[in-house]
Amino acid sequence: MPQPDEQQPTGLPEPGSPSDWLRYARSDLALAELVPPSNVLLETLCFHAQQVAEKALKAMLLHFTSQEPPFIHDIGHLLDDVRPHIMIPSRVEHGLRSTLSLHVIQRTWVKWMNRSGEKPCVLPAL
Repeated sequence: MPQPDEQQPTGLPEPGSPSDWLRYARSDLALAELVPPSNVLLETLCFHAQQVAEKALKAMLLHFTSQEPPFIHDIGHLLDDVRPHIMIPSRVEHGLRSTLSLHVIQRTWVKWMNRSGEKPCVLPAL
């Protein structure tokens, strides 16, 4: 994400603000919803889906606490941090915890790297 001291074009949210986090989440959502060309791996779309959840939860944390969100990628941990501030329907929480947890994404990512031989970005070590 852009740093707070960088110049922003008119109409964009303040860098690092909850609105900015949501702007990035919406961008990932747009990518995750694409019908991919044949050369795009479905795992890539799964990664963007995880990013949607992560960035949206971080936007909520920033909104409710006014503190910089933690530098983690664990959806379960972020859900635990958000829970005191908002009611999360159990079916939503269950879906996020069961399908978008980092260990699932990490396993998918490792399979992708093994197939492609490339590492398009660096994921944190578990």
